[in-house]
Parts: sequence; structure tokens; C-alpha cells
Amino acid sequence: MIFVAFKKFTVNEAAAQSFAFFVAGFETASTTLQFCLFELSLNVSLQERLRKEVDETMAKHNGKLSYEAYQEMGYLEQVISGTYTYFPSFLFLRLLYRPNGLNM
Repeated sequence: MIFVAFKKFTVNEAAAQSFAFFVAGFETASTTLQFCLFELSLNVSLQERLRKEVDETMAKHNGKLSYEAYQEMGYLEQVISGTYTYFPSFLFLRLLYRPNGLNM
């Protein structure tokens, strides 16, 4: 067996790691929404379908956005998931892909 000694984090290192995780999460979410809105701007029929679903759901919930209201918006979930498919957050995965499979 190989044992590895782990160094304990200082408070400053823990804060830096927390900040890095926050920034990384924010960046991937904002990039995904940016591509999602871009694709919706190009495809008006999908945009109208999504707007209709959001309007109907918001009317049903008295104009209040809640977790339950979000859960009812199935098409919104499909649009966001489709955006992840077309525009993955991690560019290096796109660079590694080859038609014959993964080429490292």
C-alpha cells in the first residue's frame, strides 16, 4: 500500500479554494445561459414555445417563481439540457473528441 500524507489547509487556502469553486460554478452557469439565449434568439418557434410554457406556469402560480413552478416547466429543462449537449462547459472534452472515439 502507498500512503500519502495530506497537508492541512490553512484558513486562507480554504477561502481561496471556496472562491475558486464559486467562480468556476458561476462561469459554467453563465456560459450555458448565454448559449441557451443565443440559440433561442435564432429559433423563434422554440422561443415562443418556451415563453408560452413559462407564462402558463407563472399564471398558475400567481406570478411567483418557486421550486414547484420550476419543476413543472419540463420544456425549460429540455432546453437547458440541450444546451449542455450542444455547448459543453468543458471545452477540452470537445477538443479530445475524434470521429473514431476518444483520442488522447
